[in-house]
Amino acid sequence: MVFTSSPALTDHDLWKRALHPENRGLGICRGLAPARPSGGEIVTTAEIADLFAQACIRLGLTTAAVTHEAMGRRIDHVSFVADGGPFPSSAARDYLSALFDLRDEFGARGEPWFRLTVEFTAGEGAVVVVDTETEPLTEALRMPGTFVSDLIDYPRRPDQVPPWMKQSLARVGAWDLEADVPAFTNRGVPTGKPVAR
Repeated sequence: MVFTSSPALTDHDLWKRALHPENRGLGICRGLAPARPSGGEIVTTAEIADLFAQACIRLGLTTAAVTHEAMGRRIDHVSFVADGGPFPSSAARDYLSALFDLRDEFGARGEPWFRLTVEFTAGEGAVVVVDTETEPLTEALRMPGTFVSDLIDYPRRPDQVPPWMKQSLARVGAWDLEADVPAFTNRGVPTGKPVAR
């Protein structure tokens, strides 16, 4: 899915909607983020695009990108790049909070992304690309245990689970390929028989 920014809201409106004080400082670019409190306001892809565009404009950037790969609510990898160098860490920290809110919204519909990319170009705004089908590029996120965490945190129908995830889970006995259903306890312990590649 591709989303573009809508007419810009004021900085105050964007930050007020997307950022919540209890969610600040959630472990930027460390690979692991703690579980987030629930009850935040809904954040949309258009707001994510606007928020990123406004931050980039305020920082005087000509190009910037953020990529967020995630499994479950606690395992993620985020990379920010701006004008060929690192993105200012304070802006990255604030922005990550809004990304978690948006992934929760997608997860509530059974469509949590595995990768979300936001790209900004001065004069053109920001574009959001949401990928709910492709396996993450980050190796630490491509393990059966992280897939189980993702399915526990964001339950979905078997037809919403990508084939690569089902195959990986079946190799450790956490997916029954014949019945096309998960095979693990609510604590993530596989209950099925492992299947050879």
